[in-house]
Amino acid sequence: MPTPNTTADFTENSIGQDVEGILQRLGNSADEQSEMLKTKARSALTTLRELERSTEARIQAAGEQTQRFVHEKPWVAIAVAAATAYALGALFRRRG
Repeated sequence: MPTPNTTADFTENSIGQDVEGILQRLGNSADEQSEMLKTKARSALTTLRELERSTEARIQAAGEQTQRFVHEKPWVAIAVAAATAYALGALFRRRG
């Protein structure tokens, strides 16, 4: 069963856009400081993309494990949800 893509495209990522904007503004600057800044920006962008892929894979795996658990043990999942709801209800009732 295919799962919907719930992650935003990297180009919509504000941090990624910021770094790409810096790289575009630096353009073809050839001075030493600009080159150092471009190198750091490219490195940060690469690291950010790798982190995004890694996080997406971990979230996907956790979702699949959760789905498998719920299908294998539905009554345990229902009991956990009910106990959590009861605990949260009791906690918020005392505060209010």
